Amino acid sequence: MKRPVEDIWIECERGRFNKFRSIEVSTDVFGEALCTFEVADDRAWRTIRPMLAHGKNFRVYASGLLVFTGRVEDQELPTTVDEGTVIQIILRTRMADARMGSADASLALANTSIRTFIVKLFARHGFTESDFLFTPETDRDVVTGKKGSKAAPVDLEPLKADQAKVQPTESTFEAAKRQLDRHHLMLWESATGLICVGLPSDTQPPFYRFTQRDGVCNFRSARPVRDWAEVPSSIYISVDGVGKDAVRTPATGFSRDADLAAVAAASSDFRRRVNLKNEGAKDAARATLLAKREMMARTRRKAAWTIETDDWSQWDGARALPYAINTTADVDVETHEGTDLRGIFLVTAVRKTLTVDEGTRATLTMIAKGLINPA
Repeated sequence: MKRPVEDIWIECERGRFNKFRSIEVSTDVFGEALCTFEVADDRAWRTIRPMLAHGKNFRVYASGLLVFTGRVEDQELPTTVDEGTVIQIILRTRMADARMGSADASLALANTSIRTFIVKLFARHGFTESDFLFTPETDRDVVTGKKGSKAAPVDLEPLKADQAKVQPTESTFEAAKRQLDRHHLMLWESATGLICVGLPSDTQPPFYRFTQRDGVCNFRSARPVRDWAEVPSSIYISVDGVGKDAVRTPATGFSRDADLAAVAAASSDFRRRVNLKNEGAKDAARATLLAKREMMARTRRKAAWTIETDDWSQWDGARALPYAINTTADVDVETHEGTDLRGIFLVTAVRKTLTVDEGTRATLTMIAKGLINPA
């Protein structure tokens, strides 16, 4: 079957349009979601300015599937001799308010769940419980149009009062992230504009396959990374008893990188034990989660790929499957046979672009299986 042309458009309160010169959409489980588009006809500015006012809501679609939901945060009209004046619009999700605004320092909830605390934390920015996805796979299914497997439900165990306090200078996003870090959980922005809470799954069956073997290649370019520069061989987190609710005896959390530890055991290289102290964890189990979280943050480049493709989706001969974060891909590149750069990778970031000169492109950032949730 011949691959259909990708139909990309933007929708707003006045309807649907696709007369833009370029568009770029980025989603990232480790960063913010962002959309930028350009309209070349500056003569239309006075007419369309009300439609592009700050706070106006927009949605981006590709072949009928949702790609991005956000609002106008920036308007720019750059002018050059060669190109004249263009209209540039930058969209962000409502998470921008939580990234910027300070958290409610008076909020301290005893014997409540992570779910309840996060919802109440974001309430000052106008969020309600319906603005969160505690099953992040829902967003993946919306973007890809394919119902994939679901990870085990997140254990939202109760937080104690001292764990649910807000530091006076932190933003709402920082306060939420700090609490979730203690449970080895994350939050990121979805294509629907909702906030995902949980942990991306790298154990799901692969959505995509990237191959370069026997003269056959189904991607435009790829950059493999095997960087051990910031990777510890092991991380120990110690917890000392402080305060009336603290543990009575010190506890230790531990996480190890098997590859570096093996080299360190056989030689004098990569002996990188890292000792950290944390007073927020109250027992060895929680300290171990923190150690795993810290190891994850330092090993993202240990085995990773950046792959660029010609389209916003992968064609399998029968259907196009849009690229999305919190999915997995099977990477089979001949030159990396037998290394940790071959196998299943978690898609952590997707950047999609459309320009008059280059057409549609997508760039996927992926990390090896096991790095998001190290042992």
